[in-house]
Amino acid sequence: MLSDWDTRLRSWGYEPLFCSVDSKMGLDSLASVLRDQTTVIVGPSGVGKSSLINALRNEPNSQVEVDNWFDPVGLSDLSAIISSSL
Repeated sequence: MLSDWDTRLRSWGYEPLFCSVDSKMGLDSLASVLRDQTTVIVGPSGVGKSSLINALRNEPNSQVEVDNWFDPVGLSDLSAIISSSL
């Protein structure tokens, strides 16, 4: 099944990187690809966008998990992000 998707995505010019939040497969590779970039994650409700973001934000060997990916961004951080992108 994944090989079918791999073939299809490559034929469209994409370089697929398959990952799973449940098994942790491919998350390190994905985190490496996304590092130091602004990334948009989109999809229908219930497909796991928040789970993926939370999995990428948590350090693999850390005992501390970030439960809510909205909380860490304070207003000063947000204004710095907006200012730097203008």
